[in-house]
Amino acid sequence: MVKEKIFIFGGGLQAKLAIDIIEKEGKYDISGILDSFKNPGIKVAGYGILGPIERLSEISRKFNINKGVIAIGDNYGRLKVVKQINNLLPLFEFVTIKHPAANIGSRVQIGPGCIIAAGATVNNDCIIGDHCYLAFKSGLSHDSCMGEFSSLGPGAITGGSVQVGTCSAVAIGANVLNRRKIGSFSVVGAASLIYHDVGDGVVVYGIPAKEVRKRKKDDPYL
Repeated sequence: MVKEKIFIFGGGLQAKLAIDIIEKEGKYDISGILDSFKNPGIKVAGYGILGPIERLSEISRKFNINKGVIAIGDNYGRLKVVKQINNLLPLFEFVTIKHPAANIGSRVQIGPGCIIAAGATVNNDCIIGDHCYLAFKSGLSHDSCMGEFSSLGPGAITGGSVQVGTCSAVAIGANVLNRRKIGSFSVVGAASLIYHDVGDGVVVYGIPAKEVRKRKKDDPYL
Protein backbone atom coordinates (compact mmCIF):
# COMPACT_ATOMS: atom_id res chain seq x y z
CA MET A 1 0.00 0.00 0.00
CA VAL A 2 1.32 3.43 -0.98
CA LYS A 3 1.23 5.79 1.98
CA GLU A 4 0.06 9.37 1.58
CA LYS A 5 2.73 11.94 2.35
CA ILE A 6 1.91 14.57 4.96
CA PHE A 7 3.40 17.45 6.93
CA ILE A 8 3.29 17.93 10.68
CA PHE A 9 2.78 21.47 11.96
CA GLY A 10 4.52 22.22 15.24
CA GLY A 11 7.84 20.81 16.39
CA GLY A 12 7.30 20.48 20.14
CA LEU A 13 6.41 17.58 22.41
CA GLN A 14 3.02 17.13 20.73
CA ALA A 15 4.85 16.51 17.46
CA LYS A 16 6.71 13.58 19.01
CA LEU A 17 3.39 12.11 20.14
CA ALA A 18 1.89 12.63 16.68
CA ILE A 19 4.91 10.98 15.05
CA ASP A 20 4.52 7.93 17.28
CA ILE A 21 0.83 7.66 16.34
CA ILE A 22 1.51 8.10 12.62
CA GLU A 23 4.29 5.52 12.59
CA LYS A 24 2.17 2.96 14.42
CA GLU A 25 -0.97 3.64 12.38
CA GLY A 26 1.00 3.05 9.18
CA LYS A 27 -1.32 5.10 7.00
CA TYR A 28 0.82 8.17 6.29
CA ASP A 29 4.44 8.96 5.47
CA ILE A 30 5.85 12.04 7.22
CA SER A 31 7.81 14.28 4.84
CA GLY A 32 8.81 16.79 7.49
CA ILE A 33 7.74 19.36 10.05
CA LEU A 34 6.86 23.03 9.71
CA ASP A 35 7.55 25.19 12.75
CA SER A 36 7.87 28.97 12.89
CA PHE A 37 10.03 28.96 16.03
CA LYS A 38 12.68 26.34 15.25
CA ASN A 39 15.52 26.50 12.77
CA PRO A 40 15.30 24.42 9.59
CA GLY A 41 17.27 21.20 9.79
CA ILE A 42 16.63 20.54 13.47
CA LYS A 43 15.42 16.97 13.99
CA VAL A 44 12.33 16.02 15.99
CA ALA A 45 12.09 12.26 16.60
CA GLY A 46 14.11 11.75 13.42
CA TYR A 47 12.17 14.15 11.17
CA GLY A 48 13.57 17.48 10.03
CA ILE A 49 12.16 20.97 10.37
CA LEU A 50 11.55 22.11 6.78
CA GLY A 51 10.89 25.75 7.56
CA PRO A 52 8.34 28.11 9.10
CA ILE A 53 4.61 27.81 8.52
CA GLU A 54 4.75 31.16 6.72
CA ARG A 55 6.57 29.37 3.86
CA LEU A 56 3.92 26.65 3.51
CA SER A 57 2.97 27.57 -0.06
CA GLU A 58 6.57 27.28 -1.24
CA ILE A 59 7.28 24.09 0.73
CA SER A 60 4.01 22.50 -0.40
CA ARG A 61 4.93 23.08 -4.06
CA LYS A 62 8.46 21.77 -3.54
CA PHE A 63 7.30 18.49 -1.98
CA ASN A 64 3.98 18.28 -3.87
CA ILE A 65 2.16 17.72 -0.57
CA ASN A 66 -1.20 19.21 0.34
CA LYS A 67 -2.07 17.33 3.53
CA GLY A 68 -1.04 17.40 7.16
CA VAL A 69 -1.92 17.47 10.84
CA ILE A 70 -1.38 20.12 13.50
CA ALA A 71 0.56 18.85 16.51
CA ILE A 72 0.00 21.70 18.95
CA GLY A 73 -1.41 20.89 22.38
CA ASP A 74 -2.98 24.29 23.10
CA ASN A 75 -6.49 24.37 21.65
CA TYR A 76 -6.51 28.03 20.69
CA GLY A 77 -3.00 27.63 19.31
CA ARG A 78 -4.31 24.96 16.91
CA LEU A 79 -7.16 27.23 15.87
CA LYS A 80 -4.77 30.07 15.03
CA VAL A 81 -2.55 27.79 12.94
CA VAL A 82 -5.55 26.41 11.04
CA LYS A 83 -6.60 29.95 10.16
CA GLN A 84 -3.04 30.73 9.07
CA ILE A 85 -2.87 27.63 6.86
CA ASN A 86 -6.30 28.29 5.35
CA ASN A 87 -5.17 31.79 4.41
CA LEU A 88 -1.99 30.47 2.80
CA LEU A 89 -3.48 27.41 1.09
CA PRO A 90 -7.30 27.35 1.15
CA LEU A 91 -7.42 23.84 -0.36
CA PHE A 92 -5.01 22.30 2.14
CA GLU A 93 -6.42 19.09 3.66
CA PHE A 94 -6.13 18.10 7.31
CA VAL A 95 -5.89 14.43 8.23
CA THR A 96 -6.99 12.68 11.41
CA ILE A 97 -4.56 10.28 13.05
CA LYS A 98 -5.59 7.48 15.43
CA HIS A 99 -3.33 5.22 17.43
CA PRO A 100 -4.08 1.51 16.81
CA ALA A 101 -4.59 1.12 20.57
CA ALA A 102 -7.42 3.67 20.60
CA ASN A 103 -10.94 2.23 20.87
CA ILE A 104 -13.58 3.76 18.60
CA GLY A 105 -17.21 2.66 18.91
CA SER A 106 -19.96 2.29 16.34
CA ARG A 107 -21.48 5.23 14.46
CA VAL A 108 -18.83 7.66 15.70
CA GLN A 109 -18.23 10.75 13.58
CA ILE A 110 -14.72 12.24 13.67
CA GLY A 111 -13.81 15.46 11.88
CA PRO A 112 -10.54 16.17 10.06
CA GLY A 113 -7.36 17.18 11.86
CA CYS A 114 -7.97 15.20 15.07
CA ILE A 115 -5.33 13.36 17.10
CA ILE A 116 -6.49 10.32 19.07
CA ALA A 117 -3.83 8.84 21.32
CA ALA A 118 -3.17 5.32 22.58
CA GLY A 119 -5.74 4.05 25.07
CA ALA A 120 -8.33 6.71 24.26
CA THR A 121 -11.89 5.36 24.14
CA VAL A 122 -14.78 6.85 22.18
CA ASN A 123 -18.07 5.05 22.75
CA ASN A 124 -20.92 4.67 20.29
CA ASP A 125 -22.74 7.56 18.59
CA CYS A 126 -20.30 10.29 19.60
CA ILE A 127 -19.45 13.29 17.44
CA ILE A 128 -15.92 14.71 17.51
CA GLY A 129 -15.44 18.04 15.77
CA ASP A 130 -12.50 19.18 13.66
CA HIS A 131 -9.00 19.41 15.17
CA CYS A 132 -9.82 17.83 18.53
CA TYR A 133 -7.30 16.05 20.73
CA LEU A 134 -8.04 12.97 22.85
CA ALA A 135 -5.08 12.11 25.04
CA PHE A 136 -3.80 8.85 26.52
CA LYS A 137 -6.57 6.89 28.30
CA SER A 138 -9.15 9.65 27.91
CA GLY A 139 -12.76 8.59 27.49
CA LEU A 140 -15.73 10.08 25.66
CA SER A 141 -18.84 8.14 26.63
CA HIS A 142 -21.81 7.36 24.40
CA ASP A 143 -23.78 10.07 22.57
CA SER A 144 -21.37 12.81 23.60
CA CYS A 145 -20.12 15.66 21.45
CA MET A 146 -16.80 17.51 21.34
CA GLY A 147 -16.83 20.88 19.61
CA GLU A 148 -14.04 21.77 17.21
CA PHE A 149 -10.58 22.40 18.70
CA SER A 150 -11.60 20.94 22.08
CA SER A 151 -9.58 18.39 24.05
CA LEU A 152 -9.64 15.68 26.70
CA GLY A 153 -6.43 15.40 28.71
CA PRO A 154 -4.84 12.13 29.85
CA GLY A 155 -7.31 10.11 31.89
CA ALA A 156 -10.12 12.67 31.50
CA ILE A 157 -13.48 10.88 31.35
CA THR A 158 -16.97 12.03 30.43
CA GLY A 159 -20.30 10.40 31.12
CA GLY A 160 -22.87 9.89 28.40
CA SER A 161 -24.50 12.71 26.40
CA VAL A 162 -21.91 15.28 27.47
CA GLN A 163 -21.22 18.35 25.34
CA VAL A 164 -17.78 19.96 25.30
CA GLY A 165 -17.73 23.38 23.63
CA THR A 166 -15.41 24.82 21.00
CA CYS A 167 -11.79 25.21 22.15
CA SER A 168 -12.55 23.96 25.66
CA ALA A 169 -10.15 21.69 27.56
CA VAL A 170 -10.97 18.99 30.08
CA ALA A 171 -7.66 18.54 31.85
CA ILE A 172 -5.85 15.45 33.11
CA GLY A 173 -7.90 13.14 35.30
CA ALA A 174 -11.06 15.28 35.31
CA ASN A 175 -14.50 13.65 35.27
CA VAL A 176 -17.74 15.00 33.81
CA LEU A 177 -21.11 13.58 34.86
CA ASN A 178 -23.77 12.47 32.36
CA ARG A 179 -25.61 15.09 30.29
CA ARG A 180 -23.47 18.02 31.44
CA LYS A 181 -22.54 20.87 29.11
CA ILE A 182 -19.19 22.63 29.04
CA GLY A 183 -19.24 25.97 27.24
CA SER A 184 -16.76 27.26 24.69
CA PHE A 185 -13.22 28.46 25.50
CA SER A 186 -13.41 27.07 29.03
CA VAL A 187 -10.97 24.94 31.04
CA VAL A 188 -11.82 22.19 33.52
CA GLY A 189 -8.90 21.86 35.93
CA ALA A 190 -7.01 18.64 36.57
CA ALA A 191 -8.76 15.98 38.69
CA SER A 192 -11.95 18.06 38.91
CA LEU A 193 -15.47 16.64 39.03
CA ILE A 194 -18.16 18.39 36.99
CA TYR A 195 -21.55 18.14 38.70
CA HIS A 196 -23.13 21.15 36.97
CA ASP A 197 -22.97 22.77 33.55
CA VAL A 198 -19.99 25.03 32.84
CA GLY A 199 -20.39 28.36 31.04
CA ASP A 200 -18.31 29.98 28.31
CA GLY A 201 -14.89 31.46 28.96
CA VAL A 202 -14.28 30.27 32.51
CA VAL A 203 -11.84 28.14 34.49
CA VAL A 204 -13.42 25.66 36.90
CA TYR A 205 -11.63 23.49 39.42
CA GLY A 206 -12.25 21.21 42.39
CA ILE A 207 -14.57 18.47 43.69
CA PRO A 208 -17.19 19.55 42.93
CA ALA A 209 -15.76 21.97 40.38
CA LYS A 210 -16.42 25.66 40.95
CA GLU A 211 -15.63 28.69 38.83
CA VAL A 212 -12.32 30.20 39.92
CA ARG A 213 -11.95 32.90 37.27
CA LYS A 214 -12.90 34.13 33.83
CA ARG A 215 -10.51 33.53 30.96
CA LYS A 216 -9.78 35.02 27.56
CA LYS A 217 -9.79 32.82 24.47
CA ASP A 218 -6.01 32.87 24.19
CA ASP A 219 -5.12 32.51 27.88
CA PRO A 220 -2.50 29.74 28.25
CA TYR A 221 -3.50 26.71 30.29
CA LEU A 222 -0.85 24.07 29.59
